[in-house]
Amino acid sequence: MGDGVTRMAGSAYIRAFEGLFMTILSTNPWPALAWQQRLAVSFLRVVQLESPLSPNQSEWNRGTATTGQSLRDYCLKAKLAYTAKEIDTGGGNHPPAGLHFITPPSAPENGSTLFYLHGGAYEFPILPAIHIPLVFKWAEACKARQIVFLEYGLTPKYKYPTQLVQAVTGLHHLLEVEGLSPSEVILGGDSAGGGLVVSLLAHLIKPCPYATPVSLKGDHFKGVFLTSPWVYMSTDQPSYDNNFKTDWETRELLQENTSTWSPKLDEVWAAPCEAGDSAETWDAAFPASSQSTVTTKIFVTAGMGEVLHDGIVRFATEFIKAKSIVADLETDFGVVVEESRVLVRCPDETHVQPGVDLAMNFVYPRIGDDQMQTEDGRRNYEMIQSVLAHQMQSGIPAQYRIPYTR
Repeated sequence: MGDGVTRMAGSAYIRAFEGLFMTILSTNPWPALAWQQRLAVSFLRVVQLESPLSPNQSEWNRGTATTGQSLRDYCLKAKLAYTAKEIDTGGGNHPPAGLHFITPPSAPENGSTLFYLHGGAYEFPILPAIHIPLVFKWAEACKARQIVFLEYGLTPKYKYPTQLVQAVTGLHHLLEVEGLSPSEVILGGDSAGGGLVVSLLAHLIKPCPYATPVSLKGDHFKGVFLTSPWVYMSTDQPSYDNNFKTDWETRELLQENTSTWSPKLDEVWAAPCEAGDSAETWDAAFPASSQSTVTTKIFVTAGMGEVLHDGIVRFATEFIKAKSIVADLETDFGVVVEESRVLVRCPDETHVQPGVDLAMNFVYPRIGDDQMQTEDGRRNYEMIQSVLAHQMQSGIPAQYRIPYTR
């Protein structure tokens, strides 16, 4: 890389800012978002659509830190207990699964274990300024005693099914070696990581030929939560056109990501909604007339302004048969207590909006404050996600007025 790449990236950012302010002045396609959120999304759109970085600039921009290095550095700086383990995947061309055990601040002794699979299109390592603090918020909400981050192989070097094999290996280790019961474990993921969690659930019902079968032995996970999960590989849904002017993700970018990852589209572990046995697999995991065979609760969030919206909605409503609600000021969130499967759709929000907000250090108001009646006080699904995760605490009812501050 070097000064030349730095200058090129700097030039791209200058062009992005020029386009950014033109975008802000000319239109506001996100009336439900606060101005800080609109600013962040506008910038991302300009970088992605109007001033895209070249491959060399993108490599420079993402840095060189691995997921493990970022987690280790974060814990060292925050003085948090941290342990890393490499778990052999059993041969083949798949690298070991990296498991990173972290004890959050003020963690209860008898809480759950949050097993988290981060997003990044299978191309990027964990983003320390976004994923780590975001997951810590969720861990706090569900009273987790520890977080286990999975470090998986990245494209283009490692393609499908490497990431699935590593996720299965990590889960098997937690259950069989660490001795955790499924009822102590909460699975979470965003974007591609959310899709990987879904692949993991499919593997429990129909073991893939690439990895060791995992049995829950009649038990269930304590909960599963998915933020903007990437579960639909095709890009022909109407939301790709309808939300082209609102999301910072694009049809072309996701097509490129899919091509690089190289999933087998006839396999339910790669294409959860499109494989020939998708309906059969999800009917077994989430029967219409009885409890799920894999988890006590599952919550899914989707931004109504993201291109993945329609695919997420189809997965949540058709395959896991979730109750769908729209998060606005009139929403009665009592449904999250009554229902074990819930989809939360958030007006105007884009792909993984909580991560975008963290990048801007956007501070949400507390639920119940008078400020909730203002534009800046509109409910963001990061708050909702915390409320939903809160339901995964055994025997503790929902607390809708929980303070939420950074």
